[in-house]
Amino acid sequence: MRAGWEAALPRGSYVVQLLQSADMAPLQGYIRSRLSRLDVRPHIVETRRGGRAEYLLLLGPYASQGQANSAISKLPKVVREGMPWPGGQPWVRTSTSIHKMLPDP
Repeated sequence: MRAGWEAALPRGSYVVQLLQSADMAPLQGYIRSRLSRLDVRPHIVETRRGGRAEYLLLLGPYASQGQANSAISKLPKVVREGMPWPGGQPWVRTSTSIHKMLPDP
């Protein structure tokens, strides 16, 4: 059985993905520098991709895709448009897509 926030993520809900990284440290730094003063609850979730650990920085869950998109629109411009790679921006994912990426318990 999986433990943690991601295990309790309701099926049929949505999350906002801000970043992904092979290392958790950059995500923790991003939370401290960009999200710590906002009224959001960021979550770092370990997933598996090609047999390797990969970490996602997520916000949510939201009951609908519209609520998740609304949450993105309420983020400060530095978060919406200031991703650490060209053209990067937050995006909406289904909880099902996250569950599929979780490592086996």
